[in-house]
Amino acid sequence: MMRYGLPKDMGRRGRPPKLSETETARQRAQRAYLQVRRVDRGNAAHYDALYATTLAQAAAVDGDTATVMFTRTALLLELHIDRCGWPGNIFL
Repeated sequence: MMRYGLPKDMGRRGRPPKLSETETARQRAQRAYLQVRRVDRGNAAHYDALYATTLAQAAAVDGDTATVMFTRTALLLELHIDRCGWPGNIFL
């Protein structure tokens, strides 16, 4: 069968293989991490530590717990992305 330049990880009909829930959540957290670093460069070290800690701790637990950890980290980082640029006293 000729593949015509398709990457090796593509499925039979050119579709990427299905990812597990944990891998999907990890990718979402990674995208949020990269976005928040781009938006808020002043606190990049904080985001680096948060993401690195999540990766390290998720490697030591089962898949369902790792999925929850990645999802919560993604939500937290997405909240930080949305919050950038707001005035400091918005909730007072």
